[in-house]
Amino acid sequence: MIAILLAGGRSVRAGADKATFELNGEMLVERHLRQLAGVGVRESVVVCNACNQAAIRARTAVRTVMQRGNSMSAAILTGIEEADAGAICAVCVADIVGDEDYARIFAFACPEGTIAIPTVPLERNFAGGCLDLDGATWAVRRIVEKPEGGCPPGAAANVMIHRIRGREVVNRLAWLLRGGVEYEDAVNRLIGERVRARAVRIGWWVPIKSPGDFARARAATAQ
Repeated sequence: MIAILLAGGRSVRAGADKATFELNGEMLVERHLRQLAGVGVRESVVVCNACNQAAIRARTAVRTVMQRGNSMSAAILTGIEEADAGAICAVCVADIVGDEDYARIFAFACPEGTIAIPTVPLERNFAGGCLDLDGATWAVRRIVEKPEGGCPPGAAANVMIHRIRGREVVNRLAWLLRGGVEYEDAVNRLIGERVRARAVRIGWWVPIKSPGDFARARAATAQ
């Protein structure tokens, strides 16, 4: 398992670089690296941008690579190509969860050919994505990305700490991304091709999208 940390975004809406934002003395990228190490992930690659790569290198000992392309899908493809692994965990550094939930995510059974996606019920309308779930089995039918009007309260959030196991699945995902398919659509295609996707219920989650979310993250991690 190699973790791919997505730290190359421009952070336009947040107003500050999210990857290097400090939360309780840790940059967000450092926080995820610590949490990953705590659940046994020993190898990571951080996909950076020109503005934050030097700071991340100065504060961590992990491999960094410049993002090739401008989208999250490009960042994931960059990481997959650098990792060359049969099992990855794609981590958006702006998705904040607790240490106990990291343990829950990695304790969840994720056999070969499976994608595990953390989720929590949304507390308010959310402009990002959510999961269409089978309530009986917690199977993910598809990722619903940015529906018109936003995802309503109570919907199952799509928390971007995705565990993907299986060389064939990872290679197929990379092939789709190289062809210009957006990441969420690529995952939906994999599900349509009988790749198993399962939701993992976690306790809380703070996505950092706007300046106010920094304060929400501080409040959540202070509890």
